[in-house]
Amino acid sequence: MVKAVFFDFYETLCFHRHSLEENLERIAESYGVEVNWERCDTAMERLFAGTSAPAPTADYSLLESSITVMMRECEFIREVGIEKHVEQIAWELLQSGHYRFAANSATLYDDAIPTLQRFRDAGFKLAIVSNWNTPLDPLTE
Repeated sequence: MVKAVFFDFYETLCFHRHSLEENLERIAESYGVEVNWERCDTAMERLFAGTSAPAPTADYSLLESSITVMMRECEFIREVGIEKHVEQIAWELLQSGHYRFAANSATLYDDAIPTLQRFRDAGFKLAIVSNWNTPLDPLTE
């Protein structure tokens, strides 16, 4: 007898509205700087290298974690050829949802609510399981 059904939140129930590349392009244009797209794939690999390690921020305060992420983001910005306004562009990229800091950076798939409702109607208890550290309120209401 099935007692529980678990859904991973990201890429199962919701998706990100804009990719890193889309956000970076929009932000770079607003500052009048060019992105070297040929270097983007390599830069992204370096940006995300080691980020899936177990409890990567367990020993850091929120401020220390934010500074670490910001430093990595600035390295990424420089690696794609941007030299002006690096810190501001990095901050705006973070706020755009690139690191899922922005609660409005994702949206539910069209079938997420009907699917969950069917499970609820069938008597299953529902809970959200995610490692997202941002308030989920806009997506869970």
